[in-house]
Amino acid sequence: MSLVKRILLAVAAVLIIAVVGFYATSLLGISALSVLLVCAALVFAVLVTVTLFSQGRSLQMLRKQSRDEAGYESDISRRVSQLSAQIDVLQSATRQPDKSDVLSSRLDHMQGEMAQLRRMMIAGEKTKPHLVQTEQSADVAADTEAPDAERTESNSASGIALPVAVSNDDLRLHLQPIVTLSDRTPRFFQATMRLRLAKPDAQGESHMPQPEFVRMAETGGLMPLIDKKVLFMSVRMLQALGGDQQSTGLLCSLSRHTLSDGRVFSQIYDFLDANRRLTKSLVLELPQHGYREMKRAERDRLGQLAELGYELSLGDVADLTVDPAVIAAQGFRYLSVQAAILLHGDMDDGNGLVPAHGLAQRMAQHDITVIATQVDRENQAISVIDTDVSLARGVLFSPPRPVKRELLENSSGAGSQPSDETEVRKAS
Repeated sequence: MSLVKRILLAVAAVLIIAVVGFYATSLLGISALSVLLVCAALVFAVLVTVTLFSQGRSLQMLRKQSRDEAGYESDISRRVSQLSAQIDVLQSATRQPDKSDVLSSRLDHMQGEMAQLRRMMIAGEKTKPHLVQTEQSADVAADTEAPDAERTESNSASGIALPVAVSNDDLRLHLQPIVTLSDRTPRFFQATMRLRLAKPDAQGESHMPQPEFVRMAETGGLMPLIDKKVLFMSVRMLQALGGDQQSTGLLCSLSRHTLSDGRVFSQIYDFLDANRRLTKSLVLELPQHGYREMKRAERDRLGQLAELGYELSLGDVADLTVDPAVIAAQGFRYLSVQAAILLHGDMDDGNGLVPAHGLAQRMAQHDITVIATQVDRENQAISVIDTDVSLARGVLFSPPRPVKRELLENSSGAGSQPSDETEVRKAS
């Protein structure tokens, strides 16, 4: 208890003694000395009780702080052990031919995080465990939430899985056709990188679900390198299929993280600049959530790609209040939205929210083409056609299929024939 509180309590006690003493001596005839002794004893008892209670609370807080600090040090020690294991794996992988560029940024970040954690342990900082997490150390929280050995082992291994997959070439380029409606002729192919699992999951899937893979890549800081890999492979494949002489193009995703990485963006820009003849065959798609989170420098870099002549697509659109005039001025020529949102959602037409059925017509006024995604049923396709949407993608037409490695390796073979593993084909 603070000194001020003790003084206030003492003053209150004196006032209580004065009042009780006055009434006791005047009304009950009890001597003033007796009343004074009784009141003093009561006040002393109250002060002792309050002091003991305050000390008890202080002791509990000290014990809790001690447990938190012990847990904090345990988390730091565990993270150091995990990073040591991951760094060993990455250092081994970077010795392999042609792997250093893919793994160098991840290795540098992990080594920096290791040094930071060691400095924190030496300095004895008392930061709470959840405050020391960075984007690359989120698996520490997963470990602390999973005390059982099986879950802890699984989560601690997840941080190593993706870099090892990169080094072992377990990342495979997949293509899914974007077809014209209603004749269902491929107009584009959506290019995505997928992670092959060591063994099929409970549903028989041999590849990690795309949202989980992207989350792991973003957490691991590998999204810029993966985007670069997809773009480079896509350009090589377009070259193998005839380059600008074909009418079927590729649509490649581009993460905001890639635009924020100056080194990787510079490599991508130079590569795309050297292949300008493919501007009509290659579309760059940025997810809506990433588009909205872009900073000034990232918007400028996206504009640089548009100035090269490459068309942009706004992907994973969930909020249809987007202003078509604004995005058209930034170089966007396509907009991808789920069929369910297109058929049942609302959009802002400038005068308020209205059903999204008229989205295609509104975007067409600004030379933006709508692509309906996740079209999985025949009745969905029919309904999408009724909204005047001319392009669609979904398992109804074809699931994503892996590209045969021979096609990617033959970058100069304009006459190369597509693999049976993919639906890529030249337009007749």
